[in-house]
Amino acid sequence: MFIKKLLKNKLTYYFATLAISLFFVGCQSASAATLSLSANSTNVSVGETVTLYVLLNSDGVAVNNAEATIKFPTDLFDIISISKGGSIFSLWVEEPSFSNSAGVVSFNGGSPTPGFTGARGSIISIVAKAKKNGQAEFSFSGAAVRANDGLGTDVLRGSYGNIIVVAAKEEPTKETPTKPTTPEPDKEVPAEPTATAQSTSLQITSLTHPNREEWYKDQNPIFQWNLPKDINAVQTGINNNNSFSPSVIYAPAISRKAVQNLDDGIWYFKARARKDKTWGPIATYVIKIDSLAPEKKKVEFNYDDSSKRLNITADILDAGSGLDHYELFLNDSLIKNIPAGEFVEGKYSMELYALGENNIKLIAFDKAKNSVEALGSFYATGMLVPPLEPEAPQLAPELIAPKISALPTLISADDKLIIQGSTQEPDAEVTVNVKNENGELMVFKTKSNYEKNFFALIPNLKAGNYEIWSEIGSGNSVASSKHLQLEATPKLITTVGSSSFKTSNLVGLLILIVLILISAAFYLGRILFKPPVKSKIGLTTIKRNNAKILSFVKNILENNLGLIHNIRHRRMLTREEKRIKKAIEDGLDQVDKWFK
Repeated sequence: MFIKKLLKNKLTYYFATLAISLFFVGCQSASAATLSLSANSTNVSVGETVTLYVLLNSDGVAVNNAEATIKFPTDLFDIISISKGGSIFSLWVEEPSFSNSAGVVSFNGGSPTPGFTGARGSIISIVAKAKKNGQAEFSFSGAAVRANDGLGTDVLRGSYGNIIVVAAKEEPTKETPTKPTTPEPDKEVPAEPTATAQSTSLQITSLTHPNREEWYKDQNPIFQWNLPKDINAVQTGINNNNSFSPSVIYAPAISRKAVQNLDDGIWYFKARARKDKTWGPIATYVIKIDSLAPEKKKVEFNYDDSSKRLNITADILDAGSGLDHYELFLNDSLIKNIPAGEFVEGKYSMELYALGENNIKLIAFDKAKNSVEALGSFYATGMLVPPLEPEAPQLAPELIAPKISALPTLISADDKLIIQGSTQEPDAEVTVNVKNENGELMVFKTKSNYEKNFFALIPNLKAGNYEIWSEIGSGNSVASSKHLQLEATPKLITTVGSSSFKTSNLVGLLILIVLILISAAFYLGRILFKPPVKSKIGLTTIKRNNAKILSFVKNILENNLGLIHNIRHRRMLTREEKRIKKAIEDGLDQVDKWFK
């Protein structure tokens, strides 16, 4: 009896419409939190400061992350400082920062589970100084507050800035300055006997190659000079042989010369000026160019686990400016800057205390800052061998590597990731490293608490594969945890009307659509296999309402299928997305059959 009532025409129609509407409402995040700016004063004078507090009201929802950009007028205010003192957040994806030239303040912080719940949580405080009178608006832009629900759901309902009125400060009466006692710059000292030569001398400089003794990789130097009075022509030239004289004449005189695509080597730029019909002395400017990276032939890394020494053999040459120094990286952290002279016959050795799996990188720089790099790896057991002789130096105490709790091997891109781990001792400084498949490294600094646990909030990861590990120590004494692998996959965002939801919501929508289609099919079957309805008006109404249901369902399916096609034009679909695409296409086929 219940099923019969449920499948009555109007009841089925209203139920389907209500179910889909409720589903859309459920897909939308429960927006509750607000961000606001509270100032200690809304009226200040020119030259005075005002402190603004960024406050979070979670409205009963536990949140673990918030980010925003705050805009302000640069002609009215300068930011003096930003403070995290008393903040509800202890993890910072992006340290609070400001730019007085761009007129922005930005932050991105968070806290580990259970997150923050409260009505007036202070995130940061901003000290701003008034520059001139006017009405300054401090407003939020691109703000987000994310719930501690494991999905990073944005629960921000609104953000409220503040307006600060700056009143003009009375300026003291300024005295009219007296005539200057120093000579005016235009007036010249009476000419000495050599005045003609002095008045045509040029002083050459270069903004692109400012130091004549240094090497540069820029092959396009620009030279400039100040023209003395009454100069009617300039003669210039450039050559890698210093014995030449300038020959190219510019009349009227120029004061700047750009040269393009010079070969590597030492070059001499010369110029002289003409006054009346007399050429002055030749001025010379030397530049050194080396645009080629050092040549890497063979580089080997050998780590002696018993003596804790890293031995490097580097056959790297530079025929231009010559090698200047090397930079040595352990797990993408710079541990030593080595002058080129310390490599004796291409060999270098140093003490290095490490633990576990380690990546090593050596970058060789020439004197023009061109570089070439070599990569290697080694595994250290961490076992120390006692010295053979009492007078031998003792090795540094052993570091115990931190541990990272198990990570999911697969996450959805653009979701926040909290990495949790532990150390052997409390209050230990921990570095969390996240490296993508292109070798780009993100480094996060944190500390373990008194329970020996540490947390790191990782910002939105783009789709791709990542290598994650943690380490303690610095310089040549580092202990690393096991390197874990993680994959961030693209997530499908589906938009229907004003609602946006994830792939999991789309799957739920498809299930709901299937149920509606089954109900519609069952209902239509009852109509087709039962005696005709006596009332022609009632039959027409039934057909019209069924058509509305099917049309509504068809629009939803077509919108989602169009979105998937757009995604396929930008990248390959995931297996989950392909399954959804197939389910939508099958659903459309069934709808088309029923329409016929």
